[in-house]
Amino acid sequence: MYLHIYAQREHKKELADSPIFVGEIHAGKKKNPRPLEENQRLLLLGDDLAIITDGSQNSVLSKQGKSFLSIGVDANGLMTLSATVSDSKNNNVVKIINNEFQASQEFAFLPKQPDKNSIIVRDSDGVEVLNVTFINRQTMRITGRFIIPDSSEPIVISNIDGIRWPGGGGISHLTLDIKGQGGVMDFD
Repeated sequence: MYLHIYAQREHKKELADSPIFVGEIHAGKKKNPRPLEENQRLLLLGDDLAIITDGSQNSVLSKQGKSFLSIGVDANGLMTLSATVSDSKNNNVVKIINNEFQASQEFAFLPKQPDKNSIIVRDSDGVEVLNVTFINRQTMRITGRFIIPDSSEPIVISNIDGIRWPGGGGISHLTLDIKGQGGVMDFD
């Protein structure tokens, strides 16, 4: 019995350490870090910035009105994430559409899915550009480096600093309630 359990653990570890270029992020079953109503969704940007929304589609980050990070809710009430992450040469490293992801075999360096609720993607230089954890049906946590066209600096979502944008500045230590508003930050 012990050997069988040990073999199962080793097999799961091997799978978690193997690169995965295509897949889906599934909802976890962990408790919400803060109370939410049934129709609310929570996107944690690192450990220091939170966005609360309702069941509508919401653009969280966009460039001149074109969204590159958005959240929504599917027909079953499950929170969804859509995002496009590019490198400094504007090559798509990973794209997520409604929780399904595809990492570039050319521009992503060994993307990992440590468990069915997470994905970690690095660019070809080994820099972590996306880290998503689907905590439960209502809550996701994300960090990453988002390159927007015509900018040499990324928008950075970090564990400690919230969000920082090109040219300096940013926001942290804040909860943004965007229910019914449709969007948060647009970069010109």
